[in-house]
Amino acid sequence: MNNLTKEETAFLEQRTLEANKRGHEIISYWHCSKCCDEDNPQRIGVGWTPKGIQVWCEIHNENVQHIDLLGQKIGIVEAMEVA
Repeated sequence: MNNLTKEETAFLEQRTLEANKRGHEIISYWHCSKCCDEDNPQRIGVGWTPKGIQVWCEIHNENVQHIDLLGQKIGIVEAMEVA
Protein backbone atom coordinates (compact mmCIF):
# COMPACT_ATOMS: atom_id res chain seq x y z
CA MET A 1 0.00 0.00 0.00
CA ASN A 2 1.27 3.46 -0.86
CA ASN A 3 1.67 5.59 2.28
CA LEU A 4 2.74 8.76 0.45
CA THR A 5 0.79 11.97 0.68
CA LYS A 6 -0.69 13.52 -2.47
CA GLU A 7 2.07 16.14 -2.40
CA GLU A 8 4.82 13.51 -2.10
CA THR A 9 3.29 11.48 -4.92
CA ALA A 10 3.04 14.56 -7.16
CA PHE A 11 6.68 15.45 -6.40
CA LEU A 12 7.89 11.94 -7.29
CA GLU A 13 5.82 11.90 -10.49
CA GLN A 14 7.34 15.24 -11.53
CA ARG A 15 10.89 13.99 -10.81
CA THR A 16 10.17 10.84 -12.84
CA LEU A 17 8.93 12.87 -15.82
CA GLU A 18 12.03 15.10 -15.67
CA ALA A 19 14.33 12.06 -15.52
CA ASN A 20 12.54 10.43 -18.47
CA LYS A 21 13.14 13.54 -20.57
CA ARG A 22 16.89 13.10 -19.93
CA GLY A 23 16.80 9.43 -21.00
CA HIS A 24 16.45 7.80 -17.55
CA GLU A 25 14.35 4.69 -18.15
CA ILE A 26 15.03 2.63 -15.01
CA ILE A 27 11.78 1.44 -13.48
CA SER A 28 13.19 -0.90 -10.84
CA TYR A 29 16.43 -1.02 -8.85
CA TRP A 30 18.43 -3.80 -7.28
CA HIS A 31 19.27 -3.58 -3.60
CA CYS A 32 21.37 -5.75 -1.31
CA SER A 33 18.94 -7.45 1.05
CA LYS A 34 21.56 -7.50 3.84
CA CYS A 35 22.09 -3.74 3.49
CA CYS A 36 18.32 -3.23 3.61
CA ASP A 37 18.01 -5.42 6.72
CA GLU A 38 20.88 -3.53 8.39
CA ASP A 39 19.56 -0.12 7.24
CA ASN A 40 22.87 0.53 5.42
CA PRO A 41 23.21 2.88 2.47
CA GLN A 42 23.53 0.95 -0.79
CA ARG A 43 26.98 0.66 -2.36
CA ILE A 44 26.32 -1.36 -5.49
CA GLY A 45 28.79 -2.04 -8.28
CA VAL A 46 27.54 -3.02 -11.74
CA GLY A 47 29.70 -4.27 -14.56
CA TRP A 48 30.31 -6.66 -17.43
CA THR A 49 31.37 -10.26 -16.83
CA PRO A 50 32.25 -13.02 -19.32
CA LYS A 51 28.61 -14.20 -19.07
CA GLY A 52 26.78 -10.88 -18.91
CA ILE A 53 26.22 -8.27 -16.22
CA GLN A 54 26.80 -8.57 -12.48
CA VAL A 55 25.41 -6.46 -9.65
CA TRP A 56 27.73 -6.59 -6.62
CA CYS A 57 27.33 -5.34 -3.03
CA GLU A 58 30.52 -3.45 -2.16
CA ILE A 59 29.66 -3.44 1.57
CA HIS A 60 29.08 -7.18 1.98
CA ASN A 61 31.39 -8.17 -0.87
CA GLU A 62 28.87 -10.53 -2.43
CA ASN A 63 26.66 -11.02 -5.45
CA VAL A 64 23.28 -9.29 -5.60
CA GLN A 65 22.37 -10.40 -9.15
CA HIS A 66 24.20 -11.90 -12.10
CA ILE A 67 22.45 -11.64 -15.45
CA ASP A 68 23.50 -14.30 -17.95
CA LEU A 69 22.97 -12.95 -21.47
CA LEU A 70 23.27 -16.51 -22.84
CA GLY A 71 25.75 -15.40 -25.49
CA GLN A 72 23.27 -13.03 -27.09
CA LYS A 73 24.53 -10.08 -29.09
CA ILE A 74 23.78 -6.82 -27.37
CA GLY A 75 23.80 -3.20 -28.38
CA ILE A 76 24.85 -0.23 -26.31
CA VAL A 77 22.45 2.70 -26.27
CA GLU A 78 24.22 6.03 -26.60
CA ALA A 79 23.73 8.24 -23.56
CA MET A 80 21.91 11.47 -24.11
CA GLU A 81 23.51 14.70 -22.99
CA VAL A 82 22.10 15.96 -19.73
CA ALA A 83 20.57 19.39 -20.23
